[in-house]
Amino acid sequence: MSPASTRLPEFANYTVEREIGRGGMGVVYLGNHKGLHRQVAIKVILEQHARDEAVRERFLREARMMATMDHPNIVKVHDLIEREDDVAFVMEYVDGRSLEQMIGREVGPIPHERALPLFRQLLDAVGYAHEQGIIHRDLKPANVLVTKDNRIKVTDFGIAKAAGASKLTRTGTVLGTPIYMAPEQILGKAVDHRADIYALGMTLYVMLAGRAPFDEDETSEFVLLKSCMEDEIPDPRTFYPYIPDHLIHAINKALERSIKLRYNKCIDIIYAIYQTQKNDNIIMNEEYNVSILNKNDINNENKDNEYITTSYGSIENKSDVKHGLSEEYDVVLEKSSSGESFTSLVLAIAIVVSIIAMFAVPVFFLSLW
Repeated sequence: MSPASTRLPEFANYTVEREIGRGGMGVVYLGNHKGLHRQVAIKVILEQHARDEAVRERFLREARMMATMDHPNIVKVHDLIEREDDVAFVMEYVDGRSLEQMIGREVGPIPHERALPLFRQLLDAVGYAHEQGIIHRDLKPANVLVTKDNRIKVTDFGIAKAAGASKLTRTGTVLGTPIYMAPEQILGKAVDHRADIYALGMTLYVMLAGRAPFDEDETSEFVLLKSCMEDEIPDPRTFYPYIPDHLIHAINKALERSIKLRYNKCIDIIYAIYQTQKNDNIIMNEEYNVSILNKNDINNENKDNEYITTSYGSIENKSDVKHGLSEEYDVVLEKSSSGESFTSLVLAIAIVVSIIAMFAVPVFFLSLW
């Protein structure tokens, strides 16, 4: 590596401390804003790409796309720096590690009790991006950062695409990471948000199994792509047996090779995971309506942002339903309308019987007298 390539970049408003990451288009540095004394991450385009208009435009598009989003589980962009010989953008610094590092170095398979709160945050972030018309196209554990307090942050929108936007790559060009790519993406076809659904399913698979279904390290890319397209995906319980059935079902549906058979939206995955979780002291008998809401909405008495409304039965406590939800969500239990109607009917009958008894008993004794 030449001395020039190891020299830290310089910016007017930021000091640069050290390199903390490197990808196909850029290098990420840890920096500080000189005036605000705030740690930041600065992504700088690689020197060999700085004068390549196509790569430069994709780099700029990533920054602008991320800057349009405001979600607690998506890395925020604070600033864009364009110079003749390079381009960079400044992001919030996430003090943590990637989900890939967490799986590979720390825990291996993540028990579902720990995995679901993380995955729920990921679903929230990707669902929000889809609502903004943005398709990530490269979702994978390496692009999901996990903070020390177990908050996730989605990053690296380098090959993300706005729905309906003009292409920067021609049809037939394959962009992405093979294991996490939907079949239509591998074939170089136009993709929609359901390609992200596939990647989410594979991410959950890897989180719970501790590894990918196919060996990425001991085969050629051609063989790997062929396996992803043609081979049956092994049950994740082959690698880690303690995965509940309802999560296997959710993974399998997200990984359907046919676009039409996959979940359509992230909220569908959320519903499938929590609605089918019947094994934690929950009896299905329509007694309660359960709403899973954002705590902020509850505190503001605003229930417009209702994430799930479903009917559960005898629930001993809210933790039975809240199991697996991230801390920002709470559970609201309300008697179902069917239960209220039945109770009202019984009460009405009791009142009528009491009234009849009040008049019938005196008349009976008078007739005897």
